Amino acid sequence: MSRLTSSARAELRLSLPDLHSVRAVQLASASRSSRTDTAALDAAADGAFPSCAVARCRLSLHGGELGGDTRDASQQRRAQLQASLVRFLRACPRGLLVVHDVHALPPAVLPALLPALSEAGQYTADGVPVPAWGATVILTAALPGFDDSWAASESLLARHAKASLQALLAAAAGGDEAAQNLAKAVRRRIDDVGPLRVAAAAAA
Repeated sequence: MSRLTSSARAELRLSLPDLHSVRAVQLASASRSSRTDTAALDAAADGAFPSCAVARCRLSLHGGELGGDTRDASQQRRAQLQASLVRFLRACPRGLLVVHDVHALPPAVLPALLPALSEAGQYTADGVPVPAWGATVILTAALPGFDDSWAASESLLARHAKASLQALLAAAAGGDEAAQNLAKAVRRRIDDVGPLRVAAAAAA
């Protein structure tokens, strides 16, 4: 998984004035996303990664739209998500993946995202490896209890945001040991965190 360059970070900050201290590929969101919010972030991401925009190598997903009404349906959506990611990475091995509201991604679907978050991650399709490590991934999440005190330092923000997201994901998956392990797997793959207030920027 690639990391944001300094120029990409600067472009994101210019595009979204309320986006502060962005250091890498994951962003924690202070407020629940709306369609306007996600459009603003997608536009900012295109500005930060113009080569991806020109090549149409940005894939935007919405966590709340990737589940099913039953466990079987969610398993089917997991397979569909993995297939979509494989197609995207084959076409755009250094593309940009934006996952809005990752906290809303159903537990049965979430494992399909893990290879894309891993430092040396890859998928396998038809027995052929499909590397994911060259892609850049931006995650957003609405985190309960978020307040400006979290942003007093980068380390404090990262600690609170990662712990909050881990708790959300574990609770959604049932809270048992397997759920905790899944949530920890996501947390370990988050490099850095920045506060995101897209709604304020979009309304300005």
